[in-house]
This record gives sequence, C-alpha cells and structure tokens, in this order.
Amino acid sequence: MPDVGKLRNDNGFTLVEMMVALALLSVVFTAVNSFFLSSVTAWHRSQDKAEVEENLRIGMNRLSRELRQAESIVSYDNTSQPRGRLTFQAERNNALKTISYYCSSSGDPEAAYQLIRAVSGEGNNPVARYVTGISVSPANCGAQTKLLTVTLEGEKGKSGVVRVSTTIMLRGAN
Repeated sequence: MPDVGKLRNDNGFTLVEMMVALALLSVVFTAVNSFFLSSVTAWHRSQDKAEVEENLRIGMNRLSRELRQAESIVSYDNTSQPRGRLTFQAERNNALKTISYYCSSSGDPEAAYQLIRAVSGEGNNPVARYVTGISVSPANCGAQTKLLTVTLEGEKGKSGVVRVSTTIMLRGAN
C-alpha cells in the first residue's frame, strides 16, 4: 500500500530551479552578445581604417610623383577649409601648367572629403576619397623650396584620423 502522507513530485523542475537556470542563461547570452557586438564594431573600424589608408596611399603616390617633376612651388595655403591647398608649376605637353591639390566635399549622399587635382585650363578631378587635409613642411614653402614633406590626413566613420607622409625633392627645379 502506498504511503498517502508522503507526496512525491520528482517528475519536473521547481519554480526556483527554473528561475536560477533562466538567470544564468540570460547572463551567458548577455556576455556573448556584448562580445559579438564589440567584435563587429572593431571589424567595421578596421575596415574603415584600411579603406582610408588605401585612399591616402593612392593620393600620396599621385601627388608625390607629380610634385617630384615640378618646376617650383607656387604656394601652400593652410587656411583653406578643409585644410590645405598645395599649388605648384610643372611642365605638361611642352607648356608650364599650374597644378593644385586640395580637399573638397564630394557631391554624393556620403559627402566624404576627397583629394582634388586641379590643372589650369583642364578642370578638377578627384584623386582619392576620405582625405580631409593636406599639410606641407616647411609651411612657408615657395619658389625657392627644393625639399618638402607632404602629409595627407584622412578619416572615415570611426576609423580615427590616419596620416600618411613623405619627403619629396623637386627634381624639375633649377
């Protein structure tokens, strides 16, 4: 005969056991979710930084190659917004042309800054995106300058400010 005074209930979990299990599961899921979100954010930041670095290298290669062949530096203006405008003279097709590099906002919805190359009489052409500034050392460079250091600065999203710099000797100068 079964014992009537004893109740046996061993076919499930108690409410307290379920609450503890759910609390532990929510702590684990919260930790995994925050780790995942921080990893995705870091990945996007590194992708943006890599894209900025690539664009800065493209812009610097074009600018430095052309600047090496320059006859003289016309001017450097660090007061223009966005920062920097470098103007120099170089021989193109047996004629002396004035070439300028400066930054300007693009006309697309992203409105990213870009490095623009302007040649007298030929118009303006974008060279690289995400370039926010040009700086030159010495800042008071002019027609007598034969050696200068050019730095391009860029940024996209949360990449942070990225700088690429090179020193150039003007070979075309007399």
